[in-house]
Amino acid sequence: MSRAARPGLPGIDEVTRTARFLEAYWRERADTSFDPYDGLETDRLAVVSQLPRPVQLAIVQLNKRSPVNLRSLEGIRPTRNAYTVAHFASAGALLARLVPTEARTATLGAMATRLDWLCSNRVEAAWGYPFDVQTKTFAYRKTVPNVICTAFTVEALLDGAGAVAGEDGYGERSARWQDAASGAAAWALDRLYLESGGRRYFRYVPAERLLIHNANVLAARFVARTARAFGDESWLETARGCLDVTTREIGADGLLPYGEGSREAWVDGHHTGFVAEALLDLSGWLDDPELRALADRVRAGYRRSLFEADGRPLLYPGKRFPVDVITGAQGIQTFALDGGSEVAFAQAIAGYMLTWMRTRSGTFVYRKGRVHRKAVPYVRWSDAPMCLALTRLAAVLAGVATPAPTPEKKDRHP
Repeated sequence: MSRAARPGLPGIDEVTRTARFLEAYWRERADTSFDPYDGLETDRLAVVSQLPRPVQLAIVQLNKRSPVNLRSLEGIRPTRNAYTVAHFASAGALLARLVPTEARTATLGAMATRLDWLCSNRVEAAWGYPFDVQTKTFAYRKTVPNVICTAFTVEALLDGAGAVAGEDGYGERSARWQDAASGAAAWALDRLYLESGGRRYFRYVPAERLLIHNANVLAARFVARTARAFGDESWLETARGCLDVTTREIGADGLLPYGEGSREAWVDGHHTGFVAEALLDLSGWLDDPELRALADRVRAGYRRSLFEADGRPLLYPGKRFPVDVITGAQGIQTFALDGGSEVAFAQAIAGYMLTWMRTRSGTFVYRKGRVHRKAVPYVRWSDAPMCLALTRLAAVLAGVATPAPTPEKKDRHP
């Protein structure tokens, strides 16, 4: 498709229509797909969990990097992922305010079904991936919850509770969602919060001490939001205290490394976007103008170093290929939520992604390189974050706010 085929910035109708298509497309498929990191979920090699870590990492990376889906040969089946379901649920909470009146009931119903599934599929009091994880940084089993899945799920639960406030028939379900959100925040404070060497921060998974900055900030955000919803000042102050160890690492250019130490000193697009967006939200939850100024510095560095002027997202600073779908989705969401003149840039990113990264079916490509594209359907990495990003952009264009947690439920603190 040529660039001329889609002139200008996508408007609210196109953005909303695409988000609704993605939500419905994956609802029909139970939000189930393969994942870039599911390579250890094979039933053909019973001893895979006993293999040396470098071998396990090689298996995962082979599946992740291959433009051809090898999983049917390996006995790897699609899975349903809390991260995915949470993104579609958060999108549904906003879509219910954007769709025609006759579609509102079905949209809320789909959102509620997803939130019910999340409440019924916890690991401890939190959420994790449905496959063993092996990355360059961490290795942990699917029985271990992690901060990323938990953070986005808590956001979805609170979004959903806000969306059904005042709606008939949702009282008990909303209370359950809020109980789950509050319980997850308490779990994070008990199992992820760490004080060490005069520093305070949230860990990625309970057993690891390595500081990962986006994980720390995302955890602080959902703990702070939950604290606001349930009126707990001590939780709010804990979230505030955990930010120092990360904010002091933000450079003059607005960028910060993925994590602590030389091995984690790299910078990438979507994790930087996580931090930029979370700091913006936290500046509001904590009523902190200095934090807002810092969020603005990160956002400016994010735009300058990880996007081109036409909205093309960069996976790493200065690296034009591959174009990565979650990097673009996170950019749309971050700049839309920042508001003002940045909304037009969010539209530019959306226009780029709509033009260059869609499949013929209307879903989004995982990654596109110089000479090939990886179109294996990875909903967690592609269509779920894109659906939420486009929904948030549409909501900003329409002047619709994210549903707030219901204040009458403050007594649901565990």
